[in-house]
Amino acid sequence: MRKLFTILVVLILYITSANAQQNLSDEDKIWKQIHHLLSDFKRPKDSLIIYSLNFTLKIEKRGNKLVASKVIANDSLAYELFPNYKKLSDIDFSSVLGTHTKSDVMIPILIYGSSPEKVKYKDEHGQPLINFNAAVNSTLALVSDKKYDNSSSSYESPGFHKTNKRSKLFRNVVIMEPYVIYIANIK
Repeated sequence: MRKLFTILVVLILYITSANAQQNLSDEDKIWKQIHHLLSDFKRPKDSLIIYSLNFTLKIEKRGNKLVASKVIANDSLAYELFPNYKKLSDIDFSSVLGTHTKSDVMIPILIYGSSPEKVKYKDEHGQPLINFNAAVNSTLALVSDKKYDNSSSSYESPGFHKTNKRSKLFRNVVIMEPYVIYIANIK
């Protein structure tokens, strides 16, 4: 009886582990497709940048696939920096969204870098210093669907100073880990 119980536990653990690895590989496949599309971007020409953008994909069922019917950026700069953004509509999210037939998938993107020669303010290690408001806005812009302007560095709270009664403070959305682009030397 004890042998049978041990074999059953090992079998259950093996099946669970194989299923978890399958889910991870599905996520990896989608991540690689997104990485392939986002790695082809136009480099900004600023001497010190910290851009926070996101694309929200409105996922709907088409045939037997879950694909984006709309790709919306929170800053118009995203459309300029990522000219292939429309190809995000070709990615099938069925493997990670399961039985959902409608969902939003948000892809946060953080781009940062500097030109060591042109940076005015540096810390004791030579790293560029940025404005606190710019850092806070960048953080908020990663996950907010509110329209955003990366050229502004003034802090605006996303929920407490609503101007539009139709905007929502809470919503259902799948948020990916941020896609980070580091530009080592901007000229």
